[in-house]
Amino acid sequence: MNKPMWIRGKGALHALAGLILTCWLGGSYGARALLPSEHASALPAKDLRRHAGIPPESRTQREAGLARMQRALPGVQVSYDSVVGSARFVRRTTGFLTQPPAGGPGPTAAALPAVDPETVVRGFLREHADAVGHGDGVLDQARRVRDTVSHHSGLRTVIWQQELAGIPIFEADLIANLTARGELVTLSSRMLAEPVAAAAAGSQNWALLPGQPPVRQSDALVRAAADVGVSLSVGEVTETGQVTEGGYRRYRVQGRIALARAVWFPMDGQTLRLAWE
Repeated sequence: MNKPMWIRGKGALHALAGLILTCWLGGSYGARALLPSEHASALPAKDLRRHAGIPPESRTQREAGLARMQRALPGVQVSYDSVVGSARFVRRTTGFLTQPPAGGPGPTAAALPAVDPETVVRGFLREHADAVGHGDGVLDQARRVRDTVSHHSGLRTVIWQQELAGIPIFEADLIANLTARGELVTLSSRMLAEPVAAAAAGSQNWALLPGQPPVRQSDALVRAAADVGVSLSVGEVTETGQVTEGGYRRYRVQGRIALARAVWFPMDGQTLRLAWE
């Protein structure tokens, strides 16, 4: 299969407007390319992945976990990611998801110190693993990529990026917002509960693939461009030798800059394939 599995238009990126493509090439790598904005404006966003989320046998477990969460946290609202099935957004209309660390009634996280937000988040995930779609073990294979505090409200935002074998999983992040006192305000997750099993389900001998990509990045860029009607040859793709802080390699393509890096691409909540982003 040589068609991009996920496409969206995007605005300026490093001062360049463009189109982002993620292309899955059968059992091999795919591509994501930054292309001229005139093509981005002509293409709608599309996602060709299966939106099964979680298998039917897991849905009953999630529903039971959600019922327990609703009893413990009146007014809680949860929406789920349509692809991987984890809790895309969790919040309460009548309070916070955890109590202040000093004490008081609430889930297990209430008794944990707020000095480290990861401790609070882990406690909440352990308490409500079934409702969220995974426990706190997902953070063992994640990297904290953002930790900021609002000067106006004191709200602390922490973001973790899930990885497997040192390669990021596409859009698999967990975002937590906490008050200055350490109460968990909202939580959003697109992480996979079992990334190792998902990689095994999507790619045979997956552990060997990162070091032996069957498709070069330049070839992947050309294939992705061709799929959206852009004429591009391998000779027009020049690697600059530069790598961004996020691990993207810089390419010069028809006078513009293209960025590409290897990622794991979730086909659903139980399947990962390697791709170029």
